[in-house]
Amino acid sequence: NPGYETIEARLFTEAEVPWDELAFRTVKETLEAYFADRRQGSFGLHCIDIAYRLFQITPEKNRINYTDLIFPTNKGLTTYLDELVGKNYQIPTFQRYVVWQQENVKKLWDSIYKFYPLGSILVWKTDLKLQNHRSIGGHEITDPGFSRTEYQYILDGQQRTTSLLTSLYGGSIADRPGFDPLLYVDLTIPVENDTDDESYKSRFLFWTEIDDQNGRLLQNAGRKKRFDQGVIVKLIDIKNQFIAIQNQVFNSAVVNKDFNHPVLQELSKIKGVLDNYRISFIEVKG
Repeated sequence: NPGYETIEARLFTEAEVPWDELAFRTVKETLEAYFADRRQGSFGLHCIDIAYRLFQITPEKNRINYTDLIFPTNKGLTTYLDELVGKNYQIPTFQRYVVWQQENVKKLWDSIYKFYPLGSILVWKTDLKLQNHRSIGGHEITDPGFSRTEYQYILDGQQRTTSLLTSLYGGSIADRPGFDPLLYVDLTIPVENDTDDESYKSRFLFWTEIDDQNGRLLQNAGRKKRFDQGVIVKLIDIKNQFIAIQNQVFNSAVVNKDFNHPVLQELSKIKGVLDNYRISFIEVKG
């Protein structure tokens, strides 16, 4: 039966299979072998080197160097997100929908904060145009009728990509109408020790954890006060308006123009994370 990752399912005869629309060559090879075996009345074991077959059947003028079919690379965190906003990546429709959770987003940013490596994002570069999701986290990433000589499809990493994108640029989350996924950072939260696995819960915040609703939510009163003092700030503002945020923090009642205050040091650390953290990619061509 179709699983939870399936968007649409139906039965096909061999003649009805949309061969030119299949996303992966492995699926095409597997189906061809299946239909051939069924006609013969026996099913055997098939071993095929997909990369070698691709290299053999590609016309000379378009032949891809065998060593370039799979290529590991990396790029800056904010560079990747800016390129995504610039509509340089697409999400194919066979990707499952995102399951977004606040705690997981915070843990993701805690790993980045500590410069822990994240799993690689798998990107397929191809000249094939596939059906794709027009938006991710409420952000349009595809123009209607778009056409390119090369498309970049995110095959694995949509969950992380959505979490990172909405943390910086806001947006919307499915099944959470009205919720703002924009992420804030409390610059007053210290790292307790090298094995600190708890402070991230207080360091990275969503607006629902800051807003005290005019004093009605007492559990948020302290954070709302620090926000009003200017020491809880948006991640996107640290990225785009660092000098202004630095001046705001420096002149706050908490820091009181102390150049050596740990809150200023924390602000510089967050800026360094945003500027220097790099995400790993595996690019597959063909």
